[in-house]
Amino acid sequence: MEIMVIPVMTMVHTIWKMICDFTSRTVNAGDDIIAINYNTFERTQSTMSAEGFTITYLKRDTTIFPGELIEIPQNLIDDNLNGIIDENNGRLVGSDENAYFVYLNVGLKYIDYFTGNGSGNPMIDERRDDGIDNNNDWNPLTDDVGLDGLADTGDEGEGDGVPTSGFGTDRPGEPNIDKTDIDESDQIGLTSFILFDVHTPYQLYNDERLWSALEPGYLDQTFGYGNTDIMMGSAYFPLAPDEIKQLSLVLLFGSYSAGQPTADLVRNKIGAQAAYRANYQFAKAPPKPTVSYTAEDGKITLYWDDIAESANDPLTGKDFEGYRIYRSTDPGWKDMEVITDAYGVELTRLPMVQFDLVNGISGLSQTAYGGVQFNLGDETGIVHKWVDSTVVNGRDYWYAVTSYDHGADSIGIYPTECSKYLAIKTDGSIERDENVVLVRAEAPSAGFTNASVDVVWQEGSTSNASVVLPIENSTSVQDGIYQIVFEDTLVRDRLWDIPYTKNFSVIDVTNGGHTVLIDKSTDFGELVAVPEIPGIKIMLENKASMNFNADSSSWNNTGIYNISVRPAYISTNLKGTFLPADYRIEFGSPGMATSTALGDFESSSVNFKVINTTHDEEIEFAFQKRDGEDPVFSAFTSGSGTSSDRIYFLEKNENDSLIVTIQFELSRSGSDSTTRLPAEGDIATIKLDKPFLSNDVAEFTTKSAHIDNDKAETDLDNIKVVPNPYIVSNSWEPMNPYSSGRG
Repeated sequence: MEIMVIPVMTMVHTIWKMICDFTSRTVNAGDDIIAINYNTFERTQSTMSAEGFTITYLKRDTTIFPGELIEIPQNLIDDNLNGIIDENNGRLVGSDENAYFVYLNVGLKYIDYFTGNGSGNPMIDERRDDGIDNNNDWNPLTDDVGLDGLADTGDEGEGDGVPTSGFGTDRPGEPNIDKTDIDESDQIGLTSFILFDVHTPYQLYNDERLWSALEPGYLDQTFGYGNTDIMMGSAYFPLAPDEIKQLSLVLLFGSYSAGQPTADLVRNKIGAQAAYRANYQFAKAPPKPTVSYTAEDGKITLYWDDIAESANDPLTGKDFEGYRIYRSTDPGWKDMEVITDAYGVELTRLPMVQFDLVNGISGLSQTAYGGVQFNLGDETGIVHKWVDSTVVNGRDYWYAVTSYDHGADSIGIYPTECSKYLAIKTDGSIERDENVVLVRAEAPSAGFTNASVDVVWQEGSTSNASVVLPIENSTSVQDGIYQIVFEDTLVRDRLWDIPYTKNFSVIDVTNGGHTVLIDKSTDFGELVAVPEIPGIKIMLENKASMNFNADSSSWNNTGIYNISVRPAYISTNLKGTFLPADYRIEFGSPGMATSTALGDFESSSVNFKVINTTHDEEIEFAFQKRDGEDPVFSAFTSGSGTSSDRIYFLEKNENDSLIVTIQFELSRSGSDSTTRLPAEGDIATIKLDKPFLSNDVAEFTTKSAHIDNDKAETDLDNIKVVPNPYIVSNSWEPMNPYSSGRG
C-alpha cells in the first residue's frame, strides 16, 4: 500500500494509460474469451458461443452476447470477458460546464489472461499465506532468524538462506514474510471519496444513499471549505460468512506553516508509510545493555555488553549511536540536572558522561521534540567500560547505562533512548532494569586484599580483540585457572575468503584438569555468567572480521599519500587472504631489497622492504610496476596519473607453503597538492583487526580475596578515632523516612 497525500482541491484526474489499455472490444462467436468462476475467481480460457455467455454471480444470471463488449462500472462482473472485473471505473463528478471525469488508479498492472503476460508478477496477486516473499523485502542478512522470529536460537529455518513463513503455525516466522509482512497484501486502496457539508446531503440513516456514495469510482472533493465531513470507501471485495478481513487506514494531519503549508503533512505521511511497511513497528530505542560493576576503595568500574549495537530499528535500520551514563544518589535520579522542553516539562536528566560512534554524526539532532534537540555526542568512540573515581566510600550510588540511536532527520524521527527503570516498593524491595545497578565503594577491612583476575594470551595467539572479566563479588571469587578457546571459519566476502570467529568455549584447567564449562557459545559482546566461576562474568569484545584498520595504520612522517590495503587480487586464480599479523614497510635507497617473481611480475631491485612485526621477521613480496618505469616505488606520476605501484606480501601458511596475502598501494583520497610519495626514512605501519581465531587461547587465573596479616598490622596503625560521631548527620547518608530520631 502506498499512502498518497493529495491536496483536497487537486484530487485525481484522468489516467490516460488506463483508458488506452481498457477500451471496448468486439467479440464474435468463436472468439476467445476468459471465463471467471465467481466462487473461486479462477480464470479459464474459453470461446464465445453464438447464444452468448452466461455469468452467474450473487444468484443472478447475466448473458453477454457476441458484438461490441463494454465494461459496465460497479456491477461486479466482467462484462467484456477479458478476465478483469470493473476495470476503468471512471466516474462523472459535478454537472454542466463544471463536470469532469475521474478515474481510479486501477489496471496499471494487470494480467493479460489471453497471453499470460503479467502472470509471473508476484506483486499482482499478493498473499500472506503462500510462503513467498511477494514484495521482495526479506533481507537474508537481517531477517534469516528462523520460525520463532528471534536471532541466534538455532530454531527451524534460521540461517538457511530462504524466507521461513509462520503461516499455519503458532509462531511468527521470520520478518518480512507472510504473517509478519502486512505489505504482502492485495491493495484495493481508496475507491471513493466525498467531501460534504455536515449531514447534508448524506444523512447517516439513509443506507441506500450512503451505499451509492460509497460505490467505487466516486471521487468528489468539490465542496470546498467549511464545516465538512469526509466519507471514504474501499470496495468491492468478497466477504464470506464468519470471514474476517483486515483493513489498514491512515488519517493524516499536519500543522500549517507559512511558506511551506504542506511540509508537516508530508513528513507525517513519510513516517506513516514507513510504519506501515514495517508492519506497524514504530521507531524504537536500541535494547538496554546489561550492566555489571566492580567496587573498590574510592573507585567504581562499570561494564556493559554491546547488544544494543547490532539492533535493527523497524523504521531506520541499524541506527545505534552511543551510550549515556547516569549517576545519582537518589533512586528517582533527582539530584541530577534536569532537561526540560520548551514549556518547562521535564524530559530527562543530564548524563554524567556520554560515548558515541565515530561516524560523522555528532552534535545536536536537527529534529526537535518539544523544542529540545538531542545531543548525539562528540564522536568520542564506543567503550564498554567506565571508571568513576569521584565516588565517596560508604555512599550508595545508582548508575544507569542507556543506549540511544541517531533517529532520522530526513523523515522527522527524533532520536530515541532506552529506559532506565528503577522503583523501590513499599516493602523496601527494588525493581530495576538490567541497565541499572546500585553500587557502594568502601574502604577494605584491615589487611584485606581484593580478588583478582589475570589474563595471559598463550603462545601462538594473534587476536587483538578484548577479553573483559569484571569481578562482581570479590568475596565469592575462588582460586582457579581457566582457558577460553575459539573456532573460526572462512566466509566469502565479495572476492575473498575472510576469517571470522565461529564460537568460543570456556574450559576449567585448574590442577591440570579439562572440564568444559561453556561449549561453543556465540554470545560475543554479552556479559556471560558462568556458575562454576563465581563472582566473575566474561565478556568477549570481538572484531567483526579480519580487516585493515585504517585508523590504527599510519606513516611515521606527515604529508604522504594514504595507505590502501586489502587482500591481494591478481587474477581469479590468484587471490590473497589476510593472515592475523601486523606489518611495517620501510623505504630506503634503491637496491636495498629484491622482490620475488610472481606470475607476470618479474624479480627486481626495489627501495623498500616488508617486515611482519607480529613475528618480527622480514618477508618476501612481489612488486607490480604500474607507475612509470623506474623500479623505485611510485604513484600518480605518469600517464593519467591515477595508478599506484603495488606490493604483494608473500608469506608461509600453516602448511609451510608460500601464499600471497596482502596488496599494498597508495590512495589519493583526501590528498592535496602538498601530498608526497614515500621517500628514504619513511615507514608505513599496517595494522589489522584480528578477531578471535582457532589459534587463540586466552588463559585467566583467578585469585580469591584474603586477609594479609602483615598488611593488617600496618593498616591498624592508621585508624583514627573521631569522638561523638553521631552529633550531626553526614551529607551522604540517605534521606531519613521517620519524623524523629536517626532512623
